[in-house]
Amino acid sequence: VDGTSTDFSYMKCLGIKNARTDILKAFRYCVADQVLRVRNEELAGRSEFLCPVDLVVVSACDAHVDHEAPNTFQSLVERFLLMEKLDLIDVHVTGGGDGSMEKWLADKLLAQRWSDFHQQYAKLRLISRAANLRQR
Repeated sequence: VDGTSTDFSYMKCLGIKNARTDILKAFRYCVADQVLRVRNEELAGRSEFLCPVDLVVVSACDAHVDHEAPNTFQSLVERFLLMEKLDLIDVHVTGGGDGSMEKWLADKLLAQRWSDFHQQYAKLRLISRAANLRQR
């Protein structure tokens, strides 16, 4: 045995693959730097913050970055695709090979346009993990 490892998914072995999920992962990956920047700026050395949804003090380790309505992540993707005259299923993704769970947009120019669009229209905020998971 050579000491390498790989990811395993019984869903993939059974042929159950959700292209929509992969495409949305790729869109999220394109803006991960924006999400991380907001998280870091909002916490800026603090160990707690006030969740604007639940109005409770939350530990920084329970912080999630949320796309504030009405510009939810899903709605931003839909608007962007409409502007680009694309259907979600037309978007090609790559990645996710051995040792990688990431997906990214195969078209680098589309990825840059999406990142710019997201930067312009997304209103990101810190909320509690519980509040974020309730919204899904």
